[in-house]
Parts: sequence; C-alpha cells; structure tokens
Amino acid sequence: MSSVIVVPGIGTASPGAWFEGKGQTWDHFLPHDVLPSPSVYYFHHGLGPDIDSQLWINILDRGLGLLEDLLVLLNTRDECLTIALERTTDFKDVVRATAAFIAIATPHSKSDEPKEWNQLQLLVGTRGYHKRGNPTSVDDAKRLANLSTIAVSDSRKYPLANLSDFSTTKRDPTLPCHMIASSRNRDFYGRWDVLAMIDEFLAPVDQLGAVKKDLKTFALCGPGGMGKTQVANEYAITHMDMYEAIFWVHAEEATTLADEFSRLADGLGLVLEGTADARDQVVTRELVKGWLANPVRSYNRADIKSDNEVAWLLIFDNVRSADLLSEFWPPTGSSGSILITSRDTLAKTPFYQIKDGIDLPPLSNKDSAELLLKLTWRENNSEEEGLSSLVADKLGGMPLALTQMAGVMIRQSLSFADFLNRYEEEETHGTLFSLSLEPSHKRTNYGYTLASGLLDIMAFLDPDGIPEKYLVGVVGEVQLPDYPKTVTAYQDARSELLKSSLIRNDRSASNLTIHRLIQDGARAKMQPDRATIVFSAAVEVLWSMWPPAESGVRHHVARWKDCELLAPHILRLKEHYLRAGRALKSRWINNLNFATLLNELGCTKQHQELSPISTTQDEGRGYFLLAETHNNIAGAATEYNDADTALHHFKVYNNMLQDKQRGKINVADSRLTSSFFNLGMSYTMMGDYENATTNFKQALEEAEKLPDPKNSKLARSLALTNLGLTKWLMEDQTEAAKLLERALKEREELLGPNDRQSMITGRILHCLGNVRRSQGLLQEGLEFHKRALLHFKETVGKNHHRTGNSCFKVAEHYSRIGKLPEAVELLDQALKIFDRHLCYTPEKGRVAFLKSIVLEQLGESETSKACLDQAYSLYQQSSRSTNKKIDLVLKDFDRYVHVWGR
Repeated sequence: MSSVIVVPGIGTASPGAWFEGKGQTWDHFLPHDVLPSPSVYYFHHGLGPDIDSQLWINILDRGLGLLEDLLVLLNTRDECLTIALERTTDFKDVVRATAAFIAIATPHSKSDEPKEWNQLQLLVGTRGYHKRGNPTSVDDAKRLANLSTIAVSDSRKYPLANLSDFSTTKRDPTLPCHMIASSRNRDFYGRWDVLAMIDEFLAPVDQLGAVKKDLKTFALCGPGGMGKTQVANEYAITHMDMYEAIFWVHAEEATTLADEFSRLADGLGLVLEGTADARDQVVTRELVKGWLANPVRSYNRADIKSDNEVAWLLIFDNVRSADLLSEFWPPTGSSGSILITSRDTLAKTPFYQIKDGIDLPPLSNKDSAELLLKLTWRENNSEEEGLSSLVADKLGGMPLALTQMAGVMIRQSLSFADFLNRYEEEETHGTLFSLSLEPSHKRTNYGYTLASGLLDIMAFLDPDGIPEKYLVGVVGEVQLPDYPKTVTAYQDARSELLKSSLIRNDRSASNLTIHRLIQDGARAKMQPDRATIVFSAAVEVLWSMWPPAESGVRHHVARWKDCELLAPHILRLKEHYLRAGRALKSRWINNLNFATLLNELGCTKQHQELSPISTTQDEGRGYFLLAETHNNIAGAATEYNDADTALHHFKVYNNMLQDKQRGKINVADSRLTSSFFNLGMSYTMMGDYENATTNFKQALEEAEKLPDPKNSKLARSLALTNLGLTKWLMEDQTEAAKLLERALKEREELLGPNDRQSMITGRILHCLGNVRRSQGLLQEGLEFHKRALLHFKETVGKNHHRTGNSCFKVAEHYSRIGKLPEAVELLDQALKIFDRHLCYTPEKGRVAFLKSIVLEQLGESETSKACLDQAYSLYQQSSRSTNKKIDLVLKDFDRYVHVWGR
C-alpha cells in the first residue's frame, strides 16, 4: 500500500477540483501498476496568491508543519510518494523560490544530511524569523531524502505534461491594470466638451447605470500637434475608477503592435516573463484578445457570471492605417471600449471599424488664451490677459504650438506685446520657431548645449518610448561633442528638456517620450554635417546596447527580448535612412555599425541596399559585414525551404571567409566552421549528399582548431547533427545514430540534460526519433519525438514550424498505437502553425493527409474525405502539377517538405 501526499501550489484550487482529460479527476491518471490502492493525503497549507511581506514567513511556518506531518506519516507507512502539483504558469517565481528553500520541510532535497533539513535562514528577508521546529535526526533526514518527488514545477525533470495540449493555461489577470503610457500632463487645459463626448460614447454604463453590452468605439482624428494623444491620455487617467483595465498601445507600426500586445500580456499577468509563451507573439496577442472578449476577474471561479466581467478601455495611439489593426482588433462579441488617435480622417469611419469619432478642432480662442496665461504664469496680469487672445489667434489654437511658444516667451523674457511685434516681422518667424525647439540655456554665441545633443539623438529614435538606460549607458562614450559626459550632466540636460516641454516621462519613469513634430523640427534644423554626426551617435547608442551573440551561433533565446526592445529604434533609423536625400545617404551608407544592426535584425531588403558599404572596404569589418549579410540571407532562405538561394549565399559566405584565411596557417575561426556545416545543409536540401558530407567533415576539422574546448564541442555538435541527418536521409541508420548520439552526449556534457538554451538540442532529439523509427525501435522513436516536441514548445514556442513538425511526428506514433484523439489534437495544432506561410504548403498537405487517415480510423468518414481532398490540393500546389495523383501516400510529401521536417 502506497501513500500519495499532495501539496498544491500557492493560489491553486483544492485537489478535489483538479481535473484532467474529459472530466476525470487527476487521481485517475496515477500509475496504478506502481501505486496499487494508494492512500491520498492532502496537505492544506492555507496560503493564497496574495503576495505580501509576510508570505515567506508564512511559507516557512507551513513548511515546518509539513515536515512534522511527513515524519509522523513515515512512522506508519513504508512507502511514500510526494507530488507537488500546481498551475505551472501561475506564480512560478514563488513556486520556484519555494522549491529552492523549502527543502527544510519537504522532500525536494535528495541529501540525507540533517543540516539540509534544519536550516531556516536560507531565504532572503527572513532574518527576523525565530520560530524553531523539532531538529531533524540523521535517521529522519535519510528517510526524507529517500522519498520520491515527481511533477515538480520544472517540467524538464519529469515531462508528464500532455504533449497534445497546446492550450495556454489561463492565468487570472492582475487587476486593476492601468497600463497608460504617460503620466498626467499638468499643463493640459480645456477640451472638456471633447472629453464629455468620449465619455458619452465609451462609458461602460449608460446614464441609468445599465451595462452597455456592445463594443464601444471612438476616434480622435486630426493633424500632428492638435493634441489627440494628450486628450486620450487625459481621458484615460481621469477615468481609472471607471475602467478596471486600461491599455495604451502605440500603433504606428505592425512590429510595434506585436511588441505592445506582448507587453500587455505580461502586465496583465496572462504570461510569465521569460517563458516560451511570453516570447511567442502569436500566443501573447491571442491571450490578450481572448481576455478582451471574456474579461473575467478569475478563470477559476466555478460560477463565472456577467458580474465577474471587467470594464476595459483599449487605446490605439497614432494609428497609420486600418490594415495594421486587423490582427489586433478584439474578437466579435467583445464588450469593452476602444479609443484610437490618428492623422487619417477616415479613422472615425466604419473603414476602421469605428462607430463614432471627430476631427479634433483647434482650441477655441478663449481656451487658447487661458492656456497661454497658465503656461507663462501670467493669469493675474491684467495687461497680458488683454493681449493673450491676440497671441492665441496668431498661433491658431494648436496646443503644441502654444506650448512651445510659451516656452520661447519665458526663456526670452518676452511679453505678449514683444512676441506680437516680433511675430509681425516675417523674417523672424523662423527664428521664433527655431527657438521653440531649443533648451532654455542655449545661446547662439555658445553653440550647441548638452541638452541639444540629447534632444537631437532622441530625434532619430522611436518616439513612443526611449529607455533611459540606452541614453545613460553612453554617457562619456558617444562621439557627439555636445552630448553629456557625466551622469550628472545627463540629468541636468534631461531636466532642461522636461522643463521646456520638449520631452516627457512615461508612467514607468524609465522611458522618455517625444512628440513626432518635435523630432521633425529638430532634424529639419540640422545641416548635413550635423545630421551625419547625430545619426552616427544614435547608431552608437543602439549598437552599445545590442546583445552580442557568439560568432556563428545566434540561436540562444535569452537574447530575444533585448533584441525586440531595440527593434523599433533600429527600424526608425532605417526609415530615416530610406527617406534621406542622396547627399545624406552617401554619408550614412558607410556607417558599418548601422549596417551591422540591420544585418543582425534581419532586414534582408536593407542588407541588399547597404551592400555597397563593403565593396569599398574590402579590408576589415566592411568585408566581413558583407559576408555576414550573405550568411543571414542564406539562413532566412534555409528557414523558408529555398534551397537554391541558400546554396548560392552560403557559397559566397564560405568563399569570402576562405579567401581571407588563404595562406594562413592553423587559423581558428568559428565562422568558418559554421559556414561549412551550413553549406553542407544547403547541399542536403538539394539532395546532393556527397557534397554535403564533404562540407560537414570539413566543418568538423575546423571545429577541432578552435582553442576553447567548450566552443569546439558546441560547434562540433552542430556539424554532427547535420551530418547525422544527412546519413539518415542516405539510409545509413547505424552511422546516423552514432553521430547523433555523440552530438547529444556532448551537448549534455556542456549544458546538462534537456537544456533550454536554444532549439539545437530539439533538432538532435527530432532526428534521433527518425533514426530509431527507421531502425524499427518504435517506442524509442516515440520517446525521442516527444522530447523534441516538448523542447521546441519550451524554446521556440507553440507556434514555430519546428514545433509543428514535431506535432506531426508524435501524431504518427499516436496513430499507430491507437491514441487517435490525441493525434487529432496534435495535427490540428500543426495545421494552425503551417497555415501561417505559403512556404509550409507541403508540411500542411502532409498533416492534412495524416489527419484524414486518423479520422477514418475514428469512423469520421465525411470529415476524413474533406481532409483528404485538402491534402490532394496542397500536394498539387507543392509539386506544381496539374495532374491529380491517384495513389497518394505520406512519403510523396517528403520530396517537398523541408529536410528537417522529414
């Protein structure tokens, strides 16, 4: 007789409410051959999800209680199995921290040393904790250490997860959640009628208090500088008590929208930072949209009713086109409120799916005059009050112009009469507007100031959020004479720009924002020499923050988030380059750091435009930059199964590297190693296995030359993996198994078993599954394919094409052993993945064909026929044949499927 001790995670429902499969409780899935007639004990710790200063002490208290209960139970039971079950995506930081120190109370430790079970001071922040439990004896420690623990929060230790389950665990949202970009503008004035109109159309309840069930939409349209964003910001901040969730989304570019929805998912608590789900922008987008469609306070309440729904407001700021919003628009049936701002006057029409909206007019003369008096601190000056309306009339009621000119009048000590006199002189207009873009202490005879340097660099970056760590990080290093040289000088310059209303802090106080018109004005003032030096300085800022990758290896997922944060700023620089005149382009085109950033980011079209950089600099960085550009284009072609393009560019890359090394002795270059195994892979894709093998062997020779044993082993594992795949395709199963087993062994020696550093180990596991299956070792093949699927899910995410290929492989096994419903679930996920790009047409056809077989096995003939028809159609597209193949089989698709998916 065995005992099972269940310790639920913090915030997890009672074990009696745990269900798996089709309504069966979790205990139905215990391995009864291992646990005959088990007794199940539930340890009720009473800890909830509220994280406060007492949480850790409470955990320690409960841990001592659990330790005592375990010792009592051990005195009456000979065999004991403990299970730590929790919602793996909820409070994982708490659960993992608990697993690290609660070994004093639960059998997470395998140590039989009493001291490992008696230390209460292992947790940071518990120095004041004085409660003592009974000391653990040597015998007790040994018995506790022998307990077996399964299904702890780390799924890599014992992958019990249902591989066919691709649903994302719904985590309860963190509420209230007010993600508003900027703090309240203290200088905001007027617009009460507009704010009231927005409230009339967007408020979640009507005047009688009845809930409005439909999706409520409103648009603010108008030219730049009219105050659209400030009106939206004022409405959001003043209505936080009305909306329990407010989300501000910068919507100028598609890439920005995807990043923003990932940020929303994280802020709302729908994903955990650093997880595969958090890195997958398809997952984060759908999670946010799913919650907007069903905005509950808790997914775990047994009685989810309408009163559980949350009133939300979603603001799309600075929308350029309706097409950008299509993938991010809340689903049909959503009942929240959407406010958009746009320069496009059509944004207030059904063309944008908007029901109501206005073209935001200029401020009235009265409001403009009063705003001027407020901004210049002249509210009680009767003489200035009389002239304020004349100044307001000259500035046309444009809030940005009023704000900037108020700064000019303060800094130049101009009365309203002085300003009007100067404004009447046509030739001084340019001077006045130029002064509006200068910090207050700038004087012509002193040239540029530190604040000018900071403002000018910001004029080249993405305006919606410039992390201060980027700007502070280059203090004293950036090659711009008027950029701050110390942190103190930087803080003074920033303060000057904030006082001048040229920039603003966002609500997090870690980012700076700047209006696009101010950026335009700052850049327009720059002469070509100044524009070039500032452009270079902006590139320097971003280059200093770009996370480096090991030469020849860019698969590490840990870099991805930092790269994504930098992407909007790099793309903004790209946009400035494309819009620059021929004279500026001729200067900027020689900036190697700029070209390298674009190359790193993967802007293939821009790579091709910048290729002249390197032709004029055949020595040094320029030469290797051009080589890396060919390498990246080839890498992209490989992913899209374009063998011809991949082979061409990998050949160029390899030849360029070899040309540089020609005549040198014992050169160690990891780039040369990777170029050989990538060139070999392109030959494998072409079916030229002889040339492929030659290049893989050359890669292995180059790897042996690397001086660092770790780098040598990692590079060798990549070559071994590709060579192993090729040997499998050549039907040399024995040699393939030998090569792949060695590759896996060497990676495990370096990174540990089941590493999650990158997807490389998943590729080895996938190919080993193929080899074992070809050898007739079907169960081993299934286990390797399951491990590969889990690996890809946790590294590249649930929607990556490699995950889709692993879904297909595991589904093949499930079809063979009769796990048909699970096979269908995997195949449905694969179809969803491969539907995202035309290059996956063969993979999609193969999946549809297998699904038709499985559905026929299930007796669903009609649905099976529809899948079969789809498979035939996709096969014709893949083979580019007009003749319908009568006796189609799965193997027919392998000719067109990517070699790594076979």
